[in-house]
Amino acid sequence: MPMIDRSTLYVTPDGRPMNTQEQLALLLDIGGIDAAEAAALTGATRLSIETYRKPSFKRAVPAAIIMVLEDHVLARLARIAQAAGYELRPRA
Repeated sequence: MPMIDRSTLYVTPDGRPMNTQEQLALLLDIGGIDAAEAAALTGATRLSIETYRKPSFKRAVPAAIIMVLEDHVLARLARIAQAAGYELRPRA
């Protein structure tokens, strides 16, 4: 799996770090993943994914869910880039 710089991946347009609900929404959106698929990938329930996606100051998405989805989305993006003829290399 490619190494990523989370300090630049999970940043809002205004420059602040995303909370875990925003991270989840970003991964679902760029990965084209619905709640049912996310649940199947992570072992969580569809209702849990839908609940975690809603904004909340008290509720945080477990890191295990974020990491599984992150791995899935980044692997999918890497396959797309490679299929398009791009060579992916670690940043120097």
